[in-house]
Amino acid sequence: MVTSKNTTITITLICILALLFVSSCGNSVTTAPQEPDPSLTPTPTEQAAIQEPPTPTTVPSICEGLAGELEIHVLVGPAEAVGLEPESVGSIPFSVITSEEPFLVEGSGGLEYAAVLAREWGSFEVNMEMSGTITGTCVGDENAGELDMSLDMTGSQEIIVTYEGVSQTYPWEGTRTFNHTFPIEEGSTLEGEGYSIVLHLE
Repeated sequence: MVTSKNTTITITLICILALLFVSSCGNSVTTAPQEPDPSLTPTPTEQAAIQEPPTPTTVPSICEGLAGELEIHVLVGPAEAVGLEPESVGSIPFSVITSEEPFLVEGSGGLEYAAVLAREWGSFEVNMEMSGTITGTCVGDENAGELDMSLDMTGSQEIIVTYEGVSQTYPWEGTRTFNHTFPIEEGSTLEGEGYSIVLHLE
């Protein structure tokens, strides 16, 4: 009887230990990590590189900052006086007043001139007071260009011609306009009967 009882107790203890072992193993089982669903993974947004538009290259113009003067020459005395050349009576400054196209040109100045030219047969005496105004435009690239100018001259002039002891006076008063396109070159000249206008550049 004692042996049977001991056997029963032993079997009971074994069963209890077996149950404890199974329970412990069941709790220690770890779950393998699940692979993330690719459809749920946020895809980084690719930002397109923003390219700045190319900066246009500005070609400098010969007109930028251009300045100079128009030198005025007139024939001292009546136009029929043979062999006389026009005399310089002064100049009118001008400059380009804008920094980009259209390049505008402006200028103004006064002219005062008095002289007596002696010749074998007599003399010319001239007294002149005039004011001049220049307007126009300049067009050109880096190396060459043109000045399209209008020159308005307003004032008075008195010429006294003495020929073989006889004097005669030729007065003039009013406005005269000269329109001309000068190539932008030192010494460009507009010539007419009894006058010439010469371009000088600074």
